[in-house]
Amino acid sequence: MDTEENLEKKDYLWKRIKLGLWKKTDEDEKEFARQDLAELTTKADRGEIELVYFDQSGFNLWAKVVYAWQKRGERITVPVSKGKSSNVLGFMLRSLPKVFIVRL
Repeated sequence: MDTEENLEKKDYLWKRIKLGLWKKTDEDEKEFARQDLAELTTKADRGEIELVYFDQSGFNLWAKVVYAWQKRGERITVPVSKGKSSNVLGFMLRSLPKVFIVRL
């Protein structure tokens, strides 16, 4: 079993683990979404469509801070396990810059 001193000699650091999503966002999907949004924005500016922006966010009280030995230059990411949470939905019309919020 490695001791703290041995781990440090092997270039490991004791640092906080990153809490994140199960999968990383695909850059190709992001680029496709950017192009799609640009096209929709142009149509909305011409009055061809009514463009509505939508966002969702969830909140919970799970705030555990986790530390582990990690190789220098690398970052461990663990998926967040959710407890009971509250969700909020937000809508905004491009033609009417007001935000409508719905709490579920």
